[in-house]
Amino acid sequence: MSGKVYKSTLEINNWIASSTGGQVRTLYQPEDLEGINMVLASTGVHKGSWLHPFKKSASRSQPFYPSLDSYMDVTTMTQKGHFNYGESAELGVQILELPYAGRAVSMYILLPPLNSGAVGIINTMKTLNPTTLARALAEMQHAEIRVVLPKFKFQYETDLDLKKALSRMGAKDLFDKTEADLSIFSPTGNLSVGHITHKAFVEIDEDGVDAASAKTLDASSYQASGPMKQRVFVCNRPFLFLLMDKLASRILFIGAYRDPRQ
Repeated sequence: MSGKVYKSTLEINNWIASSTGGQVRTLYQPEDLEGINMVLASTGVHKGSWLHPFKKSASRSQPFYPSLDSYMDVTTMTQKGHFNYGESAELGVQILELPYAGRAVSMYILLPPLNSGAVGIINTMKTLNPTTLARALAEMQHAEIRVVLPKFKFQYETDLDLKKALSRMGAKDLFDKTEADLSIFSPTGNLSVGHITHKAFVEIDEDGVDAASAKTLDASSYQASGPMKQRVFVCNRPFLFLLMDKLASRILFIGAYRDPRQ
């Protein structure tokens, strides 16, 4: 393996580490770049503080149910306050907005009912699209909510089928040396993208984001009734979350929290 490959790997990883503030330190190993003359790498970092931070003194261990027949104790944050809240029968979820300081960016949590088990978020993902999400968000109202949310941190990486996904979106020429026009990077030509990797890091705690327990089930679901005065939003089962730039109406990140062990 050539020294040029090692040097390129070091330069890319240093750029990734610098761009993410050290949250993601390594994207490639030298063997990943052997025989590759160009890679597509990008980073995205959101470091924000909650508009309404959780008190660390209120955090405690509580059960989380990855499925209906299993649970584990996780460190969980709790607060009560006024938040935008909704219930979407179309998506099969309760929805909560947790705004960050400045209100330009918010985290939305989509929580299926407890009795849906591990398949709840799968069913939600099947019906989730820009139209159904927009309808659900438009119906949210301000209400007093008791929020129970686990602290979590995860790192996700994939390079599987990213070429296929981009090709289906119309970027086929990018991966073909005879068709790609990347002369802006190399006047001599003969360039095409040979490797694409996506890596994400999310951490949620009492301050914001960087992304003894009772053995009983919480029966709360999206099928609440009565006037919207006070609701409970207990994230003790798998849920979806997304970061949205509200000024640009653009989703910055979307993920699923399914199992604390993974």
